[in-house]
Amino acid sequence: MDLSSKTASEAGSIQTASGYATDVPDGYDRAMPDQVHNALPIPRTPHPFMDNSGGAGAYYLSHAEKQASVLNPGYAISVSRDMCDDCISWFQSRSRQLGVPIFVSDPTAIHVFLPDGGWHSFDYPSW
Repeated sequence: MDLSSKTASEAGSIQTASGYATDVPDGYDRAMPDQVHNALPIPRTPHPFMDNSGGAGAYYLSHAEKQASVLNPGYAISVSRDMCDDCISWFQSRSRQLGVPIFVSDPTAIHVFLPDGGWHSFDYPSW
């Protein structure tokens, strides 16, 4: 499987790639959209043209950082692309649900999600 168009994420020993196809690259794990939704049963956010066979909300539920959080909760998460607004909102709810802070680093910032629903984003310095 070609990963060049995918977002990759890591949480502890778990590596995930965005998407909801059943074929998973070697060394990667996959949480399907229903598994992500069941872990945090908030309303699904449909995408106007990317959900196709995965059902309503599958595009956003298949983001790599959400999969990593579901498959290995409690670990800091790194993700290869900037977090989208839907993921930021999801992690605010996920931190509230778990009652612990969640740390996610993307290429431009470290995001800290707090159990009270708060979110702080710390941009990396431009060296």
